[in-house]
Amino acid sequence: VEDAISLPKDNSAWALVDFKDPDLDNVILVDPAKTESMHNCATGIIGMSLDTKKNRVFVRDVQELHVRPNDCFQAVLDMAVHLKAHVIGFEDSGLQEYIRQPFTDYMHARGLNFEVVWLQSRAPKGEDYFSSGFEKVKDARIAATASYVRMGQVYFNPNCCAPLCDQLVEFPYGKKKDLADAFSYFIQLMERGNRFFSEEFEEQLLKEDTARIRDEYKSLEDEDESEDLMMYEEGWEWSEKETEALFGY
Repeated sequence: VEDAISLPKDNSAWALVDFKDPDLDNVILVDPAKTESMHNCATGIIGMSLDTKKNRVFVRDVQELHVRPNDCFQAVLDMAVHLKAHVIGFEDSGLQEYIRQPFTDYMHARGLNFEVVWLQSRAPKGEDYFSSGFEKVKDARIAATASYVRMGQVYFNPNCCAPLCDQLVEFPYGKKKDLADAFSYFIQLMERGNRFFSEEFEEQLLKEDTARIRDEYKSLEDEDESEDLMMYEEGWEWSEKETEALFGY
């Protein structure tokens, strides 16, 4: 059984990021529902910016909709235009040409021509999709995002991401997983486009963390030595063991 995906407490990078940065790769993820019924799964649409140089993912917009295909297409393209997306990742398992052709035609009819990557609902490695079961496959995808979230590499727009965050925190026991499932496709999209995080950046972070920890320990050692010296100057009566441990004699 998978554990809930705990969200990092530090979301401070969200307020500092410049979304006009050319190094950001803006993408839209779409996990379409097979029906518009309110009683069935919803269509999940996620707008994100990927920063593969600084190893960060920014979730900028989320929508959870029960709509007809044309309304879904419109919402996807509106978000793509608004976020100046470079690519749209569209899950099409079970629909294929019955979603690819209508969406492409709708996009072209609006005078738009985004790169579209068709994503697949995959079973866990080594297992057959149908024998694995739909929920098991979905849970496996969502669980794969945990490492990114727990390491603090994913930042959420505080103005709109509450529904997605709730689904991640309640995973795997929550009633809704549509947004969490749509969110999980960023991993497949990155892999399909060879969008990998920077090893050099992680090495630099490790060096900075090591230096910071070393400085903190040095500061604590200096404080301890200062306190010991003060106690000595004030005539503190040391035991034989304390004197030997402190002064070496």
